[in-house]
Amino acid sequence: MALSRTNHFKKVKLFTLICWFVTLLWACNVDNDLQKTRDELQAHIDETENLIDITSLEVKPSSLSPKEAFDENNQYNFTSDYIRYFTVDEFLSFIKKDEQIDAEVIKPNNLVKLSVDVMDLNNLLGLEIGDNAIIANAPSFIPSTIHFWDGTRLAVNGNYQTLDTTKIKERNGQDANGFKYNEFLIPVDKPIRALDFDVKFKHKGFTGYRLDSVNKIAKVDGGQIELLSNQNGEVKISYPQVMDKRIGETHGFYKNGEMLKNSGRTSYSVPTIEMIEWLKKTLTTYQKAVDLIDNKELKSKQEVDAYLAKKLLKKPAQSDKKAFAKTFYAGPVDHIMIYVENSKPESATKKVTLKLHKDDRESFNEGYFVAKDSKNNKYGIVDAKGNWIVNPTYDDIRAESEGKFSVYQNRIGRVRKLDALNKKFVDLRD
Repeated sequence: MALSRTNHFKKVKLFTLICWFVTLLWACNVDNDLQKTRDELQAHIDETENLIDITSLEVKPSSLSPKEAFDENNQYNFTSDYIRYFTVDEFLSFIKKDEQIDAEVIKPNNLVKLSVDVMDLNNLLGLEIGDNAIIANAPSFIPSTIHFWDGTRLAVNGNYQTLDTTKIKERNGQDANGFKYNEFLIPVDKPIRALDFDVKFKHKGFTGYRLDSVNKIAKVDGGQIELLSNQNGEVKISYPQVMDKRIGETHGFYKNGEMLKNSGRTSYSVPTIEMIEWLKKTLTTYQKAVDLIDNKELKSKQEVDAYLAKKLLKKPAQSDKKAFAKTFYAGPVDHIMIYVENSKPESATKKVTLKLHKDDRESFNEGYFVAKDSKNNKYGIVDAKGNWIVNPTYDDIRAESEGKFSVYQNRIGRVRKLDALNKKFVDLRD
């Protein structure tokens, strides 16, 4: 009987210890959860105060100290080197003016090379120029019609071969980025004067908006852009954050109309004024919750959640954040032009005619052209119809002015004159 009572007391004691241990664990977990909740509330308070402080600073234009006297006669303060957003027609005009072709007569296949500065063209089209986007966005040139020196034309109809010049450059240890070379082998055997291309490209339309001391707001699709301050070469604007990826270049102009150099740009976004006001009002509630936790009046995460649910004001409907951007210029700004993307890139295909490089045109004006025989890799001279005037027996021939040619044989070059009648080269003294 005594043994039974002893076992009973042991069981009661063990049960009591277990209950005490479980209660202690529960209390520790409650304390841990409550401490974690308090830490999260305090972090939220700190972040909110910081955000409110930043916003209040940005609502008011900063008072800037004057810079050194600006010298409007110093051209270093101005620039003409800037990104131009071209329309489709302006882009095509640029290609016709700045891009030309090299054409080498290789019988039976002509080699035509077109070199394009991809980064420059992508800038003009408003496209991305990141490493992975350069080649993907690059305009492509497709030969369509050949113009020969004898006045005839020939439709290409896709009858050409494209050479992979990127691999050629890499093999030669050259940088394959930056420039893109379009090289084509076209099965014709007479000199090419010009070539029509179908140019395929993507184009982003940009619209420029002028902002100045009189017109401080520009209404655009998706919101409005506002000039907030313009002091001592520092210009600040604001716009809805959703427009951030559509904002292009911002150019600042001096009062004489010249474009000022800029030394950098900063941007950031903040909530709307309505959201900031709501955050200010919530600070008191969150701080009160922290105080109640410290005073042991709120004893669990559940009690904290219930308190906040009861006391917090209804959060305003989510709306677009506002973005701010500041650009720094070399001198006082009279007005700015800010460019905004109109829409997503549109695919276009347009025809352009590209002529030979000026130096090549001048060397061909005599009516005779250097040609290479692909069978023996030797050089000779052909006429406008592609007929051999001087048979291909030379290591290299380079056209000079006034009907003269540098003729190479056994690595020795001599400047000689063409005797087309007798189909041979003669020394200059002859």
